[in-house]
Amino acid sequence: EIERLQAASAADSQLAAAAEAKASQLAEAALASTREEVERLKAEAASKAAGDEAQQQQLQAEIERLQAASAAESQRAAGAEAKASQLEQEAERLRSGGNEALQQAEAALASTREEVE
Repeated sequence: EIERLQAASAADSQLAAAAEAKASQLAEAALASTREEVERLKAEAASKAAGDEAQQQQLQAEIERLQAASAAESQRAAGAEAKASQLEQEAERLRSGGNEALQQAEAALASTREEVE
């Protein structure tokens, strides 16, 4: 009976050792799988962050391009306004000069009429 109990105890010990080894093996596999998943998620996060950074840089470059275009357009508009003002002044000068010439011509005509009469 003792030998039978000893044999059963040895078998139980072997089963317990095998079960412990299997549990340890499963735990190690689960840990390895979890580590792989963590590394994959880290890589995804880094890739997304890099993509976000690249997109942000593209947007910043577009903003700067638009600001430069706006500044150039403002300069062109200011130049056009200055040119328009200059042309208005020139037109006014010509109108004034034309009026003077017309008055002189009318005076000359009147003088000529007086001489004719």
